[in-house]
Amino acid sequence: MSVLFWRLLHKAIPVDVRIQDCNISLASGCLCCINRDIETTSHLFLNSEMATLLWDRLSPLFGIYRTNYLDLLEFIWAWFNVAPRDSQMGKLAILIPMAIIWEVWVERNRRKHDEQPSSRNTILYKVMQWVRNINPILRLCGQSPGRLQHILCICRLSPTPVRRKAPLVLRWSRPPVGFCILNTDGASSLQRAAGGGVIRDDRGILLAAFHSFYGSGSNNLAETRALLDGILLCHQLGITNFIVRVDSNLVAGWYNQTFSIPWHLSHWWQKIRSATDNQHINLRHNYRELNAPADCMASLGLSSRSNRNFTTDFPSRLLGLAQLDRMGVPYIRQPPCPPSCTVRLEGPLVARIRFCFEGYLLVPLLIKVQAGELTEDRARERERMEGGNGSINRETITGGEVSNGETMEVGGGGGDHRSNDDQAYREGECQRNYAACGGCYMTDGCCEFRPHSTQ
Repeated sequence: MSVLFWRLLHKAIPVDVRIQDCNISLASGCLCCINRDIETTSHLFLNSEMATLLWDRLSPLFGIYRTNYLDLLEFIWAWFNVAPRDSQMGKLAILIPMAIIWEVWVERNRRKHDEQPSSRNTILYKVMQWVRNINPILRLCGQSPGRLQHILCICRLSPTPVRRKAPLVLRWSRPPVGFCILNTDGASSLQRAAGGGVIRDDRGILLAAFHSFYGSGSNNLAETRALLDGILLCHQLGITNFIVRVDSNLVAGWYNQTFSIPWHLSHWWQKIRSATDNQHINLRHNYRELNAPADCMASLGLSSRSNRNFTTDFPSRLLGLAQLDRMGVPYIRQPPCPPSCTVRLEGPLVARIRFCFEGYLLVPLLIKVQAGELTEDRARERERMEGGNGSINRETITGGEVSNGETMEVGGGGGDHRSNDDQAYREGECQRNYAACGGCYMTDGCCEFRPHSTQ
């Protein structure tokens, strides 16, 4: 379903007019209309007799009227903006258009291949069956507008409660007797990177602290170099028995060799391996709240743009945070609720529902479609400016731009196409979220990534 929706946004649905655009002679006639009008994408999914029945039955419940829109994409965009997307009404407003488009396309193909056509009531029932199957398992973290109750009553749906995770009470844990604990953290802002860390004994007494400024760099670079500086400071002070805690799951994974190290950081990780050679250091990830003293030093390095080690005369804020940890004062962590649905079912329905809701990630793509910023739009505009030379249109029926044998890869991930940097960022966030939430997001099928603040 999400692939069909992605192809719809890319004008890659093989309706009759789209095939004619590829210089293929074809008589056009919409199979979902008695009058057999010309089959365009907008006509089939918005103005055909089958589509108008479904839209006119459901869209007025959300305050949307089909007759006010001439363009299909504008009509869908109105659905996507009818309510907050993390609310029950917002999710229903995303699901219903996708279900209608899917069922209209399935019915069109059924009639295209001379199968027994379905009645209008049967198709409407199938659309509502999609909604009734998915509605009870939505995971919500936002409130819906007041008119939701009326919509649920008309559609014979039950309200889905907003599920919120209980806050976590966290306390700093002292290292084993005879060991010290090193906490490090990195910070970056405006392409500037810095790091910091603290060393405490098994009673929580501060032994040393440091902050360093690294110049231009990313947060991952700052986290990596802060770890190296902390280990070297332990060696400088003659501390051999120590454990390490970091709030970056990537750094913990890189050290424990569960994640692959990016090539641009391999130089620093070679130094970390050399510094920890013949040592068995216990390095683990902990929550950001438990790393507050190290975060304080990293922020100090970023603001002062200087390097400094402390063994006495520690900053007053650091002393206060260390004292609170030593006293066992807890931190309260409010786990954010993922804004996408989580499916907890078994059987083939799981794949169908997950596949359907991957279309939720198409919203950023729809923004580009509305602005005419897609690759296909720009290529078509260039051809129009050049006046054309009568050659065969090189755009394939998949809607991808083909040039000199190149093809555009069409994935099933909900149409979320971003730059390499954005994709790397999302992968990093995925790994961070996986550890921070005990793996629940990955095992539950959550496909949303949330931006984290500077650690």
